[in-house]
Amino acid sequence: MANLLYANNAAGTLAVGITNSQTSLTLNAGQAALFPAPTPPQSFYVTLTDAATQTLIEIVQVTAVSGNIFSIVRGQDGTTARSWAAGDIVSQRAIRLEMQGWENAAEGLFPTSAITPSTTLGIIGTTLGDNANAGSIGEYLSSLQPAGALANGVASSVISLSLTAGDWNVTGNVYFAPNGSQTLTAVLAGVSTVNNNIPVYTTGLLAQQNLNGAYGLNGAANLVAPAQRINVSATTTIYLSAEASFTGGGGCAVAAILQARRAR
Repeated sequence: MANLLYANNAAGTLAVGITNSQTSLTLNAGQAALFPAPTPPQSFYVTLTDAATQTLIEIVQVTAVSGNIFSIVRGQDGTTARSWAAGDIVSQRAIRLEMQGWENAAEGLFPTSAITPSTTLGIIGTTLGDNANAGSIGEYLSSLQPAGALANGVASSVISLSLTAGDWNVTGNVYFAPNGSQTLTAVLAGVSTVNNNIPVYTTGLLAQQNLNGAYGLNGAANLVAPAQRINVSATTTIYLSAEASFTGGGGCAVAAILQARRAR
C-alpha cells in the first residue's frame, strides 16, 4: 500500500467518453493537477460515476498521468468496466481495497504471496546512528570477552551469546596471546550452538591456522571464525569456541568477540 498516492478533494469530469475497453481517460483542462502525479511503481485509484444519476460506479487504477490523460487499469476492487460519457465524474474516494489494506497493517496482517519490490526504490536506512528494536530486522547483538585462558589442545567456549528466535548472521573473532614461555603451533575457532565444540573442518565453519612456531616465542595470533547462519525457533545460546596448541607451560590467554545481526 506504500506506493498508493492520495490528494484532497480531487475531482473532475471526462472531456470525452470512453468505452469499456479503453485503457486511458481524458479529463477536462486543468483538472488533472488536482490529482496525484504517480511515478512507477506508484499509482492511485479513482471512481467513475455517471453524472445523470450518480448510481453507476467503476473503480480504476491510475498508473500514469500525462497532461490531462490518465493511463488506467479497468474494473478494480470488484467493479466492472463499462462505457462512460463526456461529463461523467472522476473522483478520488476511499475504497474497500485501501481501507482493508490499512486495517490489515494496523492488525499486523500482511500479504501471504510474494512481494516484488521495485529495482530502484527501497527501504531507506537510518541516518540517526540509532539501533534496530529487539525483534526487528537489523537487530544487532554482541558479547565481548576481554580475557580468558585455554588449556593446550583443548577446545573450549571462550564466549557465548543468547539469540532470541529468528534467522541470524553470526561472526566471531579470537585473539590468542601466549605467555612469555609459550610458542603457538596451531589455532582453531568456530561458532556453534554446542558448548565447548569446534565445528567439523569439512563443513567450512571452522577457521584453522597452522603456525608451527612461525611467530616465535610469545608470538600472538588473531583468528576470524567463518560467518554462519544460525536459524532458531526459540531463545538459544550460541558459543564461540577456540583451541590452541602450543609449547610451554600454563594456559594460552585469549580475548574474543561474538557478533550477531538479525537477517529476518
